[in-house]
Amino acid sequence: MAVCVGMLRLGRLCAGSPGVLGPRAVLSRGWQEARWQGVRPLSSVEADHTAPLPIGGCSYIQGGTRLHLINETIGRCLDATAQKFPDREALVVLHDNVRKTFAQLKEEVDKAASGLLNIGLCKGDRLGMWGPNSYAWVLMQLASAQAGIILVSVNPAYQSMELEYALKKGTTGRPKGATLSHYNIVNNANMIGARLRLQLKEPKELRMVLPTPLYHCLGSVGGTMVSVIYGVTLILPSPGFDGKKALEAISRERSSFLYGTPTMFVDILNQPDFSSYDISTMCGGVIAGSPAPPELIRAIINKLNMKELVVAYGTTENSPVTFMNFAEDTVEQKAESVGRVMPHTEAQIVSTETGTLTKLNTPGELWIRGYCVMLGYWGDPQKTEEAVGQDKWYRTGDIATMNEQGFCKIVGRSKDMIIRGGENIYPAELEDFFHTHPQVQEVQVVGVKDKRLGEEICACIRLKKGEKTTPEEIRAFCKGKIAHFKIPRYIVFVTEYPLTVSGKIQKFKLREQMEQHLNL
Repeated sequence: MAVCVGMLRLGRLCAGSPGVLGPRAVLSRGWQEARWQGVRPLSSVEADHTAPLPIGGCSYIQGGTRLHLINETIGRCLDATAQKFPDREALVVLHDNVRKTFAQLKEEVDKAASGLLNIGLCKGDRLGMWGPNSYAWVLMQLASAQAGIILVSVNPAYQSMELEYALKKGTTGRPKGATLSHYNIVNNANMIGARLRLQLKEPKELRMVLPTPLYHCLGSVGGTMVSVIYGVTLILPSPGFDGKKALEAISRERSSFLYGTPTMFVDILNQPDFSSYDISTMCGGVIAGSPAPPELIRAIINKLNMKELVVAYGTTENSPVTFMNFAEDTVEQKAESVGRVMPHTEAQIVSTETGTLTKLNTPGELWIRGYCVMLGYWGDPQKTEEAVGQDKWYRTGDIATMNEQGFCKIVGRSKDMIIRGGENIYPAELEDFFHTHPQVQEVQVVGVKDKRLGEEICACIRLKKGEKTTPEEIRAFCKGKIAHFKIPRYIVFVTEYPLTVSGKIQKFKLREQMEQHLNL
């Protein structure tokens, strides 16, 4: 089969042949010093999962292998689910007034795939999808995969010049286009669903509200593909994110699961009429896309009735999820980490200074290896080699720590790390701390330039509605709780942050805004 392809944060849905990576080309022996002390079963309901432990005091771990990798295309997955659950609702698009069963969706996908080929497109051709969440988006995602056509997922916020660049380059703008295969996507979606315990749910519980954009991996893989594999009803509440519409969809459609980024969940929880919505059917969901403060995790679990909420971490280049909580993890484990490594995945944390494996609980750059690693950056072998070494490790650029139980905590991006007078400061650590302040709704910490120290700390704080405080009071709150060099020199109160369409905070833009605001 010709290379088709999947979907990504910066790139495309690349539908690769299901055997591109090979079902056993997944794990290597890892570091010589790593030896198993054994694996411990996590729970009886996760028969195919085990939770391996790091050993020898080093930040290296291998995911379990009891859940088998599968060698199926996206189209075959849809065929199987449509045959098994023909009359179950597959897709509900509220703003398009569309409802399709799995049998109906399969019929429409087959027609659309045939249509794409009939208008002259061939296997391996690239098809750009530029638009907000809609029935057409899901249809094109599945139909292009069925036809062996490469779907290039274009950010709907792109303007004409950016779109022109995307069309001229099989890539979405200046960022690199990560290329994923059917094999990458199908297996990652299968593992996401298994960790969510979807295979154990009653049909009425398999209803998922998805307010995240489909052009993003969380939407296309964690949403569409999980739905296709597990027979989950996918509910799209609005073309773009709208917290009120998401709540309306939960109530009206009796949803059990909700996906979102931290910013989306903050907005949903702070809807003025939140208490008027019926959320009694809710049980769980996924929060991903950027670091989530512990206080937000606790609020989601308690206020949205999402006891089975899990935190997921990954990158488009890794299909995307590589770490994820189990539903039965404690609130503290969910609040303080991004969970444990996924099956068939290796992870290690490497010192940014020495390039060697770090000890447990020591920060370094997170590297990933396994079936999930992308095929490469489209048309850019140099960038591919920079990201994925000869040893097949993908360098994430994220700074992380790993504890004795294998839980991973993301403490920041290597490029976001603030170096103040030689001291390394991780914004995520400070953001978690400021979220314990009773008046703080949300906070983002960035580094701004400083002539003497190189960089200074700037905390951009959104206060809770009706609250007032001062920079002096915030600094007083810090004293005695965090090291003096971590106390921000600049504290700026804001009402919003610059966001991507997918709801991620653009720290580089925030940093630019703060430097202008502070006349730096």
